[in-house]
Amino acid sequence: MKLITIKAFIGSDNKTKKLDTDKIISIVNAKHEAFTLQYPVIGYWRGEAEQTAVLYLSDERSKVLNTLNELKEALNQEAIAYQIENDLQLI
Repeated sequence: MKLITIKAFIGSDNKTKKLDTDKIISIVNAKHEAFTLQYPVIGYWRGEAEQTAVLYLSDERSKVLNTLNELKEALNQEAIAYQIENDLQLI
């Protein structure tokens, strides 16, 4: 089982221009034991400012990528940018 930790940048719905944080929380919470959602953040996509949330998530690689794809579809996103972080450590 390969674990990854990611930081993802989730922008506003491409149609409504609003960010549905309740939907993000619902989708991620249903599939993962823990995560952090940083909001509000201002992001820019193709020169336009938009409401953005930053998601920190650590889990099996396939689960993380499946969740990002589901968020992309559910939030009407053209793309969700993410970067792989160092391994998450717990004390």
